[in-house]
Amino acid sequence: MKVSKYTFFIEKHGKSCLYNTFSNSLISIDKVLFERLKEFSNNQQFEESELDESEENIELLKRGKFVTDNDMDDFLQLKSIFSFYRNNDKIMGLTIAPTMDCNFNCFYCFEEHHQEYMTSEEIQAIINYIESKKDIQALYITWFGGEPLMAVDKIKEFYQKFRSFIKNVTSSIITNGYYMSLDVVDMFKENNFNRIQISIDGMGNDYNMVKYSKSDQNCWDTIVKNLDYLLTTTNINTNIRVNLQDNNPEKYLNILSFFKNRYPGHKHLYVAPAFLTTNRIIEKQSTNDYILKQSDRVKFDSNVSKTLLENNLEGGGFLYPSNALSECSTRNANTMGIGPGGLLYNCWENIGNKEQCFGVLDKDGNVKVTDHKLLNRYLHGEDPLADRVCQKCQFLPICMGGCPHWRIRNFYEGAKIDICTYFKSGLSDYLEKRIELFMKRKKQSV
Repeated sequence: MKVSKYTFFIEKHGKSCLYNTFSNSLISIDKVLFERLKEFSNNQQFEESELDESEENIELLKRGKFVTDNDMDDFLQLKSIFSFYRNNDKIMGLTIAPTMDCNFNCFYCFEEHHQEYMTSEEIQAIINYIESKKDIQALYITWFGGEPLMAVDKIKEFYQKFRSFIKNVTSSIITNGYYMSLDVVDMFKENNFNRIQISIDGMGNDYNMVKYSKSDQNCWDTIVKNLDYLLTTTNINTNIRVNLQDNNPEKYLNILSFFKNRYPGHKHLYVAPAFLTTNRIIEKQSTNDYILKQSDRVKFDSNVSKTLLENNLEGGGFLYPSNALSECSTRNANTMGIGPGGLLYNCWENIGNKEQCFGVLDKDGNVKVTDHKLLNRYLHGEDPLADRVCQKCQFLPICMGGCPHWRIRNFYEGAKIDICTYFKSGLSDYLEKRIELFMKRKKQSV
């Protein structure tokens, strides 16, 4: 037996804690046991009896993967999990962009807003493709753009024609919310949409300066009106994505307070910060004024968590690592993006960039691969499991090697994108806030 390489030792607020990236478990243990395990953490083998602990405590350490027989066996288990998701042919994920057009022209957007729209024939081709996959048990559809609701007629047409033989069909949409009128929300309800992501860039005039429209000088009021109907008539999970250009937490906290006060106690509303980074900025932009580093993210989250704790508020900030132990679906051949013209893309960040198109969907729903090299890069290239640095990394289970799209850009295009998880820059800071939150809630419950 040995201490797992995925185990971290955390001492905060008088607590001696262990955290493991594989199991994603955080536990508080006796100080004596903590120190004993720490002594063994230099890759040293030891016997269970040397811990002088009860069978129950030993089992707890094993179940949380804090101790292991062999780190390589744990890595191979990770590899097995990765392999399962990569080769799972029972699940299909489609990101459909019925148009790349958009009613806004945000300065940071990485997309080119071509005024192209899907035709009825292309919508039918997608349906034909789905129906040709008789073994699919779960289908995940995400509507994307551009602004997908500028082609809401094609979205409606899809659901009017699509008669699924698949038991589990999940639909979601990423939208700026401007065209999310009452009848559109009703369409979401009728077709069992379970998630909506809406991006905002501030409130009032701050929003209107970024989401600018010649025909509507107060887009913010339109967005809020649409949200009012969505959040008061549905239980659809709604994620407000707050785009931030710096690491000042005040903007996010003000927006969080606005939505929490407007929709008190809403159980399906999430207001999450999002950061404009080099990974999302189109290369032709020359300014770095709104580019954030990972250290900025850690500082931001820490400051937000501090404010929320002090004011007994809920919200983003108490971030905890997520190890769903699955990989980005771009590694699975049953997952793809589909744009106008029936053009196929491995990653939704490529949709609309025809140089990154790997194939086309013909009218019968058959995939015609036009760029095998590009397809293979995304399915098999820059594999973190074959990367010696990733293999040895303690953070692999909560990082999964980073975004495949960015890895491929780094290797084949000479980009210099930081692909590592931001938890690598401040894991102890995040866990400290989680411990502090736990202690506060425990104290309040007494």
